[in-house]
Amino acid sequence: FRSKIQKYEIPENYQQDSCQADLCLNALSDLEEDHALGRLSESDYNQQKIFLQRNYLKLQKKELSTEDDSYY
Repeated sequence: FRSKIQKYEIPENYQQDSCQADLCLNALSDLEEDHALGRLSESDYNQQKIFLQRNYLKLQKKELSTEDDSYY
């Protein structure tokens, strides 16, 4: 029943950053659920959580700077 959880990677062919940000949030939600159910080791959980959080913040920062540029 238990199988090794594969690292979640965001598809790079998405054109809209907001879609990628949504994917990060969905992946974080799935990661939290897998961790709560004991499907991930603590180190795997922490490593993937940091990766997804950093990606999400990077995408949000990029989206905000794009909005600021289009405002002027």
